[in-house]
Amino acid sequence: MKRLVTATVATVLLAGSVQAQERPLRAGVLGSPTVGKPAPDVVLPYFLPTGPGPTDQPFRLSAELGRVVVLVLGGGLDSASRAGWREVAERARGLGGRSVVVAGVVRAGAEAVLGLSVGLDTDLKLLADPDGRVHRTYGLGRGGRVWAGFVVADDGRLVWSGRLELGSEVGWKDLAAAVEQGRTARLPSR
Repeated sequence: MKRLVTATVATVLLAGSVQAQERPLRAGVLGSPTVGKPAPDVVLPYFLPTGPGPTDQPFRLSAELGRVVVLVLGGGLDSASRAGWREVAERARGLGGRSVVVAGVVRAGAEAVLGLSVGLDTDLKLLADPDGRVHRTYGLGRGGRVWAGFVVADDGRLVWSGRLELGSEVGWKDLAAAVEQGRTARLPSR
């Protein structure tokens, strides 16, 4: 009888493990938006290496319909995060030209984000999220060192979300593939 109970428990744990692997990749935190559904709108001031965007025209995710949008949410402005943003800027170059917008959402105020953006030689738009509202909306909560990517298709639906590991290929290849998927918005209508 004890062997039967042990075998049943092991089978249930193994089945749960296999089932968990088949679920869509999420950013690794509770509350992130659902793949296949419209992405939550993001409205924040943005900064480029040339300076701030117009104050009366903040970055607005909903205004980017027709283009694929890659949102990278990460740290603030400590030295590790600054190195991370340099890597994100470098990777953004290879994501696909004018039909793709890459925006990094920085958990910091406008002046600090402006200082960070001037040091980056890229088209990466850095968005200032000083109170962490967008981070919470996308399931990243307060604090932590989690970097996550979200790919929004040209029709406004989220096609991918996942953790990104800096200094590694983990997550980045899937993100690049999702950008291609997002160009044609191949998800079924819901």
